[in-house]
Amino acid sequence: MDFLKIVFSILLYLNVPMAIASFIFAFILLRRAKGNPIYFNFGMAVLFMALWMLVTLLDFFRFTLFTSTFHALLSFAVSIWVLHFFLLFTYNFPAPKLINEFKILFFYLATFVISLSAFLPGLYVTSGSVEFPFRYREINPLGLSIFTIYFTILAIIAFFNLFQSYERSDGLHKTQLKKIMAGTAIAIVANLIVSLINYYYTSFDLTSVGIFSTFTVLVYIYSILFSKKVV
Repeated sequence: MDFLKIVFSILLYLNVPMAIASFIFAFILLRRAKGNPIYFNFGMAVLFMALWMLVTLLDFFRFTLFTSTFHALLSFAVSIWVLHFFLLFTYNFPAPKLINEFKILFFYLATFVISLSAFLPGLYVTSGSVEFPFRYREINPLGLSIFTIYFTILAIIAFFNLFQSYERSDGLHKTQLKKIMAGTAIAIVANLIVSLINYYYTSFDLTSVGIFSTFTVLVYIYSILFSKKVV
């Protein structure tokens, strides 16, 4: 248990520089986003990543009057937007795909509904508590299943888009897409296991691990976008 305390304390305190870095990355991307859907959508994904980490910090350090249960609900509501905007990013990288505007509108509407549904009483989180550096969540399997299914659908479509682009690309873009697919697969599988499926078996919260893996992958993709100047 002492070892776990050390590990989770490190992950928790790492949220501070990671959140600051994410806000900075998001600012840089969104400043360049005018007329550029790649920067806009990836920038928004990074921004919601930063907000997700901020919610975690607020939960542990009690900077607000909200309960741990509310912070758990807010975590669900915010985190789904990371994958939503990453999906839209995959429709534009390395080049825009032909897509019906109603399809994009549907994704926005569906994500908005899923995000708001987190606040329906008892649907997602029935109780939450913090015992530094650990968190515990009692999750309603119905709400968790709804969220997990939607998360999986977005993830599959995003990965399919990347694979489709990989098949049609060559040279530098093909290499970059291969790396992005590998990173995306790691982040998606990690979050499915530690941030969602985990709750079917235990109330012990492993979101910090999911956040760390997602942040690492987003920074990796960010470095690809900038160091290779693909846009």
